[in-house]
Amino acid sequence: MGAGLLIYAGCTALIKKVVLPMRYTNGVKVRDAKLYAKQFAKGIAVVALAFFVSGVIALTKIYALAVVLLIAGVIGGIIVTVRLTKRAM
Repeated sequence: MGAGLLIYAGCTALIKKVVLPMRYTNGVKVRDAKLYAKQFAKGIAVVALAFFVSGVIALTKIYALAVVLLIAGVIGGIIVTVRLTKRAM
């Protein structure tokens, strides 16, 4: 979560390259690095929120629900991150 806050604050040195598989990186340029960093940080926050909510649910000993929320939250966070960062590219 701390890295997400640093990226959101504009410390773009933490993400030097666009996170894409090698076959997609040819000719990919980020138009606005600061906007990309903010969008990426929002995606990291969504994934971190999934871990937090899952942990709180696990404290109530409803483990099956916690695992389902964790998996759904991480997948949802990845989807949100991809959609948000596409806007800045």
